[in-house]
Amino acid sequence: TGQGGRVHWFSLRDGREVTQLFPPGLPPYHTLFGAGVNIGRPQPGNPFPVFLVSDVFFGLSNFPSSQGRLTLYRASPKGVTSYGQACKGSLAAKPKIGLRDLKSKGLRLHLTAAPLNAPVALILGISRTRWGNLSLPLDLDPLGFKGCKLFSSVEVLFTRQAGNSGNDRGFASFDLPLPLAVKNPKFTLHGQWLVLGSGKNAPGAFSDALSWQH
Repeated sequence: TGQGGRVHWFSLRDGREVTQLFPPGLPPYHTLFGAGVNIGRPQPGNPFPVFLVSDVFFGLSNFPSSQGRLTLYRASPKGVTSYGQACKGSLAAKPKIGLRDLKSKGLRLHLTAAPLNAPVALILGISRTRWGNLSLPLDLDPLGFKGCKLFSSVEVLFTRQAGNSGNDRGFASFDLPLPLAVKNPKFTLHGQWLVLGSGKNAPGAFSDALSWQH
């Protein structure tokens, strides 16, 4: 939503404010920045949505040669990179990874489009090129995950169960108490979700991957 010369982004899952956007180069309340806001679908190869924001009075001082502008923003936290392609494997849909900046509290890695009640695991690693003696990405077809690849090394696994009610249908998340570091990062982490299927939907599928700095 746009209000008072700034744009507020809210989570449709919990109703909490995700972040605020101020007009570039100008303090709030000096323009009608955000008078119009439209959300676009994520672009191919990137899980984060885009926002089209209007700034009605931009350039008014140069009237009539310049007045107003539209700016497209991607709702990805600074320093976060998306890579790889999700696969649906033996499932009905491709599971997707996402990330939310919790500021000083760290970050939240989340999963969408998983089957209800499915066991899931968050893979965290320190490399996207090597896992021990193996080169990444690693083709997982021989393990039954058709069309899937492992994009991250596997240093840690956190297990969860995909939600089965309300806004949590097919959703899972994990809060990592390591804040994002845009300046002076100490190391880079990588994440990818594994979603397990059962019966005729076994073995499951893998999400796309993200990398970020701490």
